[in-house]
Amino acid sequence: MSNLYKWCCCGDQGDPCAPACECDSSYIISAMSGQLAFEASTTNVAPCTTLCDQYDGGNIQTYVGLNITLFQGNTQALARPVGKCCYQAYGEFNGTYNFNLTQRWFCCGIGQGTVCTHTDNATGSITLPFCYTAYCDPLAYNNGPGWVHTLTICGFCHGNIQVVTSPPTLQECIDGISCDELPLARYGLCFGGATYEWRTPLKCLDIINRNTEVNPIGPCIQPGPCAVADGDGPCIPTAVQQSLLNGPFSPYVVAEFTGGNPKPEECDETSIGTFPGSSGPWTIALNCVSHKDVCTGGYDYTSDCCRAELSYGFNFPVIV
Repeated sequence: MSNLYKWCCCGDQGDPCAPACECDSSYIISAMSGQLAFEASTTNVAPCTTLCDQYDGGNIQTYVGLNITLFQGNTQALARPVGKCCYQAYGEFNGTYNFNLTQRWFCCGIGQGTVCTHTDNATGSITLPFCYTAYCDPLAYNNGPGWVHTLTICGFCHGNIQVVTSPPTLQECIDGISCDELPLARYGLCFGGATYEWRTPLKCLDIINRNTEVNPIGPCIQPGPCAVADGDGPCIPTAVQQSLLNGPFSPYVVAEFTGGNPKPEECDETSIGTFPGSSGPWTIALNCVSHKDVCTGGYDYTSDCCRAELSYGFNFPVIV
């Protein structure tokens, strides 16, 4: 590869990132793949009291499961933008997803006994644009200079699902609830964008040892200076916002998709949304774990009132 940009990519003499000047101006990245598995649920009424903390009506018990598998597809060369000592590439991931929603609708005091169950599933194949960057930071690797590698992936929308929107009222519980009359509403189901980060030593990218020199950091990244042409913001900024707020590929709903409100293409959905009420999957998860935990590569937490589990990771690319 050519070292065309050596003369303009680095800072002052003595800069700890100066050795990056000796590296090639572009590389090829391949063999990235990743997976996410997420579950969140509110637990049974006993021993938890919050599902029935008031006995004048009922409540909703929710389970959400999500699995996503991705494999790297067409990808540009990982190259230095002119005037920068960093690298950037755009590409695509191909993959599949499977989303499951189960809601139990019941009375807490008067009329308790009947439990109505609503389920909805969403599956499909996806092609998601991504942006990969690598930039030098003086303290990136073991308190010394190194590369920060960031991966940002677009969110996407599935289509419409039905969601139980409110618990039984006192009058419904007095009259006796009917599972044929659940308060269902149709929403468009979407998944927020995702981010990931690795740290490696400051050596030319093609000689980094993928087995011993890569520190996986997880989904909560700080956008680097190589993200856009002028360096002032992240690649795919909405995806970064969504991931930092709710975690990778966070499920949420928007207004029902119709002929007048069509489903957006990948990267075009810009909401940072939630599920209605308090039954959303990330509401449950964030009530169970701290935001710091959501920013790691995974967690498994169970309390009296909720359970949340996340495993999420990517293979570091082959770079030549």
